Amino acid sequence: MATIGGRVVLDAELLEEAEDGIRAYRGLWLEQGRGYELRAVSGWFTVGCGGDHYFSRRSATNATASLRGKQTRMALEALAGSD
Repeated sequence: MATIGGRVVLDAELLEEAEDGIRAYRGLWLEQGRGYELRAVSGWFTVGCGGDHYFSRRSATNATASLRGKQTRMALEALAGSD
């Protein structure tokens, strides 16, 4: 059991690791509902070499593409902030 991105991950199976260091997992995690309610969610999530993460209920491809998009936006924001 681990905490990734504020979610408690109950189970994770590594599916693939890309050349850019992004690892895709199929897993089961907990999400908070209303109040103290917790619900188990199964799906896919990705973790980048910098610790960035993205969760998806749809597909591993969606999670990987979304994490790459997130990393690109963060890099562009960092470049814009360095001016």
